[in-house]
Amino acid sequence: GQESGSNFALKILEQQSDAISSLLTAELEKTRQDAKSMAELATHIFTYPESYRLAAQPGEYDYDDATKTYGSVRNDGSSVTVLSAAGSLTPEILREIRLSEYLNPVFKNSANLNPAYRQISLYTTDSLIRSYPWFDFRKEIESGLLKKDFIVSNFSFFSKASPSRNPRQEAVCDLLTAENKDLQTRGGLCCTLLFRQHLQGGSRHPRRCSGTE
Repeated sequence: GQESGSNFALKILEQQSDAISSLLTAELEKTRQDAKSMAELATHIFTYPESYRLAAQPGEYDYDDATKTYGSVRNDGSSVTVLSAAGSLTPEILREIRLSEYLNPVFKNSANLNPAYRQISLYTTDSLIRSYPWFDFRKEIESGLLKKDFIVSNFSFFSKASPSRNPRQEAVCDLLTAENKDLQTRGGLCCTLLFRQHLQGGSRHPRRCSGTE
């Protein structure tokens, strides 16, 4: 009787484990698809900038002497943008910042539909970040949670999406840990997908990332 009871309990646990596993697999696949959709939109925006003029809700940006970074001045209810102190503020970067504003409604809608998404962000090879929801990056830098001279291409999840490691250009998921102290996102799952940005004189490869917990 005791043995059969133990077998029954074990069977129940196995069924529960299978159900949880199936649920997590479905959520992971949905995150991959969301990453793909937003990457495709970002590709279109940066490839055909002439089709996009001033965003409906343009942000306000300025240089911060204390942190030596350029980014969002205040919380306007959308995303936050910050350019690493290691980056260079050029006309091209200013253009990227304005174009990336078109991702704001997409980020917000995706976050509203998927409460598990802790942070949805665009990361570029210029070490520019646009992230939703807004967070005070200056306080994050002052507290040491975010390095002011972060290099996006050094992030583990970013490099795993590189063409050499991900030739099929699929969404790459990575578990974020305490080692990723350069990131505002602390803990959770990061799903990254590479997209190609066509610019005059060549092409570059920004990526975007959906963070979930």
